[in-house]
Amino acid sequence: MDKKENYNHEKSEINSDKDEVNIEMRKLDEKRKEIEIKNLLIPEVDDTPTQIFEEDKSLKLPAGLKIDRDITQNFQHIKYEFISIALVNLTRCTSDKIIPFKSFLDEVFESKTKKVILDITLSDFVDSTFFGVMVSFLKRLKRNKRKLKVIVQPSRMKSTTFIIAGLDRVFTFEENLNQSFYSFYNE
Repeated sequence: MDKKENYNHEKSEINSDKDEVNIEMRKLDEKRKEIEIKNLLIPEVDDTPTQIFEEDKSLKLPAGLKIDRDITQNFQHIKYEFISIALVNLTRCTSDKIIPFKSFLDEVFESKTKKVILDITLSDFVDSTFFGVMVSFLKRLKRNKRKLKVIVQPSRMKSTTFIIAGLDRVFTFEENLNQSFYSFYNE
């Protein structure tokens, strides 16, 4: 293929991916509206952080890997060999944080690690815009034969939002960062 054909091919793939993300976002918005109608939404949560995060010490991480959450930063990227650990330190993942979130995921993608762990355990609420960006990031990784696991609070994995939106069929959800790391590391 010459350069122009290659350019047109890549452009059509990008437009196709954008269309897929828009369709997924519309589906998520429709599901959200259904939930609102049925009054199944989780009540709004105060924006002040109330959780104290304690790392699970049952599995010891490799000596060269230390995970210290700095909740003064919205996002943290920790790279260990072929695994990236992307920490989201937001209690509410909403559209006003989308641009820095996309930039953060671009940084993680550019690290060229084969496997990515996205930890959103501190988030009490994740809106459809954030999920849309996560779906787009997952597709981008898959096109490059890379993998993604998402770490969420156990109570969120079975929540109505995740199930109704079908996100449990799109993402690999896990409950524990250390266990997820070890399963990726030993694959």
